[in-house]
Amino acid sequence: MLRSIQTLKGSAVAALDGLLGSVDEVYFDDQAWGVRYLVIDTGNWLNGRQVLISPYSVKHTDPGAGAVSVDLTRDQVRDRGGPGNLDSRLGGIGGF
Repeated sequence: MLRSIQTLKGSAVAALDGLLGSVDEVYFDDQAWGVRYLVIDTGNWLNGRQVLISPYSVKHTDPGAGAVSVDLTRDQVRDRGGPGNLDSRLGGIGGF
């Protein structure tokens, strides 16, 4: 099913064991015509850090409820690495 990327922005992102944050941006691969990463704003949980999540880790999206479920734990996201700019962490989390 086709959906607008705009419907993902601001959606709450739920890990297997709790809330991660919300979708801030979507990185799109214009050569492969697909979503490359979701940029998740972790809010107060990780001091406002943003993390990249692979679309392969997304289990379910519910645009009506503004929710995205991912097949990751909060520990996996937290332990991904230290703060820094997103360019230094390309490779993301979740198997892309």
